[in-house]
Amino acid sequence: PNPVVNNVSMNILSANSGITYLRIFDMTGREMYAEKIAVNEGMQTFAIDMTNFASGMYISEIEIDGVSYRNTILKQ
Repeated sequence: PNPVVNNVSMNILSANSGITYLRIFDMTGREMYAEKIAVNEGMQTFAIDMTNFASGMYISEIEIDGVSYRNTILKQ
């Protein structure tokens, strides 16, 4: 897992400019955060404030060029 206290950084490598979706789900599948962002070609970093999230495990999802990538986050 990716341990965080207040903020989680998401690195996004996109082959094309376009729209990317960032989402965070709790372990029951409930969507806790969603953002639609414009990205440029190349590597970019986005920070998400998780201060108001309860401690526990979450799943982050990034959709890039129509493909979804998931990662586990541990909120301390």
